[in-house]
Amino acid sequence: GLDLGFRFWVSAGSSGLRFRFWVSAGSSGLRFRFWVSAGSSGLRFRFWVSAGSSGLRFRFWVSAGSSGLRFRSWVSAGSSGLRFRFWVSAGSSGLRFRFWVSAGSSGLRFRFWVSAGLRFRFWVSAGSSGLRFRFWVSAGSSGLRFRFWVSAGRRNEQTCLFFRYNQKIQEICAKP
Repeated sequence: GLDLGFRFWVSAGSSGLRFRFWVSAGSSGLRFRFWVSAGSSGLRFRFWVSAGSSGLRFRFWVSAGSSGLRFRSWVSAGSSGLRFRFWVSAGSSGLRFRFWVSAGSSGLRFRFWVSAGLRFRFWVSAGSSGLRFRFWVSAGSSGLRFRFWVSAGRRNEQTCLFFRYNQKIQEICAKP
């Protein structure tokens, strides 16, 4: 397993256009990657292609924003199929909001969450495993801690609703 590698890259400007290209040959086969990145702390753009033992992969993403509103979108095509993700995040140390959608081999997934500080979080996720809902509140390291989540899915040809309060799980199942 002796790896013989070659890597070459060029960078133009600290925050402007950057270009990178590399090739590596070894026990894992020939790998090739090329990417371009443009932008600074505002709008950023990146595109890369990689070819190797896992097949051809392609990824493109755009990110806009700094510490306030942030937006990111990417598309990836490879051995696992086409994947798409989009998310928006707003807030810094106070209220934070994030929303993303991902479509790929595992089906469509949707997630939304809101976090206020470090003590409150709420999110909803819908995907191949069914609808999931989670809510938790934590006050202090050794003070009051409360966690609650609900998950809906299928088990043994039954539709089930799972409730978890702290470390206790309750479930309600019924056949359709």
